[in-house]
Amino acid sequence: MQIYKERLQRVSTNSDSSQDLRNEFAVMLLRYSLHCLNAIFENMVVFKIPRDCDEIQCWIVSFCLETMQITSLLTEITHVEQAAHLTCSLKLATCQAMSKLNKRWDLVDWKKIAKWFEDGITQCGVETIIRFRQLLFDKQQFTHYMQKYHESSIALLKHFGWRREARAVGWELAKFLLSSDRAEGALPYLLNFISDLISDGSTVLLLRDTLLFTVNHLEKFPGIHFKELVDFYLILMKLAKTEKERIKYCDKFLELSEKPSVTKIRLNSNCNQRKAFSFGYNSSFPFLIAIPNETIKIDAKVISYLPKSLKNFKLYCYMKSFVQNESQKRTAGRRPHFECMYSETDGISRFACDWKGDIELRKESVLGFSMNLTNESEDYLIFQSSATDELRPGENILTLIAKRRKSFEILYSAEFICYNAVFKQASESSGTYIFDYFELEIGHSLLLRCNWLDVSEIEEDLARLPICFIHHKPVSLKLKPPPNDGVLLAGVAQHVEFEISYGTAELITDENSVLQITCSAGSDLEFWDVSKSKWSEICNYSLDRILPGNNKTITVHLYKILRNLSNSEENVKSGLPTSVAQILVKWMDEEWSFTVNFISFMNIDSDTSLLEESVLFELALLRSIDEWLIMPQDAILSRISNDSLQMPAKLLNPKLTDIQPGCKYRLVWILPPNKGKTDEVEHYELRFTYRVKSLDEHTNEDELIYDREYTLFDEFPPDYELCAQLLSSQPGAILCRVDDACDMIVSLRSLTNRVETVVVGIDADPCFWTISQKHKLVHVKESGLGQISFTVFPKIIGFLPYPIISVYSCRHKRSDSDISQLSNESTYDFGPQLSSFVRTNGKQVHVLGAFPTSSDSKSNASVKTNRLKEAKSRITKLFD
Repeated sequence: MQIYKERLQRVSTNSDSSQDLRNEFAVMLLRYSLHCLNAIFENMVVFKIPRDCDEIQCWIVSFCLETMQITSLLTEITHVEQAAHLTCSLKLATCQAMSKLNKRWDLVDWKKIAKWFEDGITQCGVETIIRFRQLLFDKQQFTHYMQKYHESSIALLKHFGWRREARAVGWELAKFLLSSDRAEGALPYLLNFISDLISDGSTVLLLRDTLLFTVNHLEKFPGIHFKELVDFYLILMKLAKTEKERIKYCDKFLELSEKPSVTKIRLNSNCNQRKAFSFGYNSSFPFLIAIPNETIKIDAKVISYLPKSLKNFKLYCYMKSFVQNESQKRTAGRRPHFECMYSETDGISRFACDWKGDIELRKESVLGFSMNLTNESEDYLIFQSSATDELRPGENILTLIAKRRKSFEILYSAEFICYNAVFKQASESSGTYIFDYFELEIGHSLLLRCNWLDVSEIEEDLARLPICFIHHKPVSLKLKPPPNDGVLLAGVAQHVEFEISYGTAELITDENSVLQITCSAGSDLEFWDVSKSKWSEICNYSLDRILPGNNKTITVHLYKILRNLSNSEENVKSGLPTSVAQILVKWMDEEWSFTVNFISFMNIDSDTSLLEESVLFELALLRSIDEWLIMPQDAILSRISNDSLQMPAKLLNPKLTDIQPGCKYRLVWILPPNKGKTDEVEHYELRFTYRVKSLDEHTNEDELIYDREYTLFDEFPPDYELCAQLLSSQPGAILCRVDDACDMIVSLRSLTNRVETVVVGIDADPCFWTISQKHKLVHVKESGLGQISFTVFPKIIGFLPYPIISVYSCRHKRSDSDISQLSNESTYDFGPQLSSFVRTNGKQVHVLGAFPTSSDSKSNASVKTNRLKEAKSRITKLFD
């Protein structure tokens, strides 16, 4: 101290320099004190002096207390970082000495200690020594002082970062308090010690032994340390070495849960060391849309880690109403969230991070999810399990019944893999609900909560947060997609199904029970009216009285009339024509319109030919492969004239037979004479009446519907008159020969006086003709005339029929750069086939054999010579 005072007089009067000097001296004092203490310990070891004697422990305490008192007079030691090691070491030595004295309290010769202290006080008379002597002769005061000193030492050790040493001092203090029957005071230190062991990942053996030591003391006061015992039983259940030991602690855990408690104990569901249950969802996005009296489902799962089944429990699932706030971003969760936007105006994509994530984010931060959550007075959806359910080890299937506070009462059935909810409306309000947490009530006193952030699926992807929308559903009507790729057959009775949803509207009454079905103008649809048992363009369907929220499916039979198949777009490639019709439905002051696609179950192809002075009209019915057998009833072809009645043509094959699926059926008429009016455009109309029979089995009711007369209407207004001529392309040749090119010249005359571009096509049996280009464009002039030439090659000798000629409309628009022929047929834009009259149909051409060449003559002579030589050689051999 004299040295310190002398140095203090030499320095300036600056307060900063004075404080630095005090700190320096305090550190020096601590350093030499610790050095003195270590040196004494080393000498005792060398001279084999026992360190456990009571006088040594008293001296250590007194020496360290006096040192710390002197340093406290100089400075606040916690502000001096250089003194951390020195101060903590002295504090640890003091705590250890006090603990040893406490353990040997009943064995200490206090008279000897008192005489030893009196001698020391006589020599130095330090106040701290006198105060410590007084504490030694009153155990209650010593116990109180030891606890306070240990607590201050723990705080100092933690301040300097000596956490493991602080934990050890806390453990010693806990044992001291337990030995003094002060378990309540020891509990915080025991819990901190065990918590530090868990967080540091200490060995299982150390953690298990510590827990067993703690539980043995806490079991003496089960009513006071109820929650701690529950947590420790769960941890010991997991750390148990045998299954028998696990069941033992599980029984203790369940026994505690059955004890009644004024306030329920909440368990932490995030601690892996005592995790008893886990919750989650299986579905990718549990998105619920509910209306009153509707049943919905949602996937979920729960896993129990207990070794025994749990019977006395209740499981709750809470969904809380919220209001979307558009001014905030959808940000929350422990993981980052990104947003990608694309602007069509400037063509720029933007990628931004809306939320960087927060590991420590808890359930209370739901406000960051751009939702203004309602307070406790708002509505909840609370899902509760049944009293007969049982939670077995592993995954479980349960049934929950949920009720909504205030305005809604909801039944929610869940299987833990599946929630089934039935909502019962109690008022006109509606709302949106978001999953908040699971809560498991065990016995009479335990509660386990799993917040939405603790569900693994939601933590990985916030978009999988379950949401439930409760709304009033209006009446709706939906057309079910028909089979066969959603296409119906035209020309035969078919049926469609309508799915009717009654929504949450009022009850069905006589006034609103009729559903009216009709079609738009020109759709050519007829419907089967069940009430009248007949076909009509308007069908009235009576609905039964059903409670709101239910659905019903009705079947409606309809029939699409076949009309003008010859002018269909699909006739270009001889495919089955398709058409579209609109079905109109009126019900409950609402209107719906549905588009239905039809495909004809047969197609037609027409052709004309000359027979002497008469004109023949041939109609081919092309059948698809299906279940229907066509039974023709009548076939009438009439010419429509402006100044007279219809003139029917004569049918050459009047005996009509059944038409099987997949076959081709022909009808031939002789057209009536024109009586000299050569300039009049002839216009014919076809009326084909038939019935159908299903090759599959049908009920009597179906037969009543399908058994009717069907009619095919078609008109054949001829657009072009065609004529063809075959000539040899060889110079000076008239007749065609095999494999020699021939020119087929097609001339056409328009009967409609319309300037347009058409596609002329020819086709033939490949055994008879080889055609290099089958389709060409022809531009019809203002005079109505056009001509085109094709190159064909005859393949055999004889009288061959002319190739078939067809005319198609073309969507190609003519320009000044167009030419009459195009080399690439794939560029043609075909339209429907046009009705035409071909004057050369049925005409034949005589084809001769090919001319022999000089090389062929030489080859024939050499063959003949070789044959003679071979015959002569054989005769010579025979005579020999």
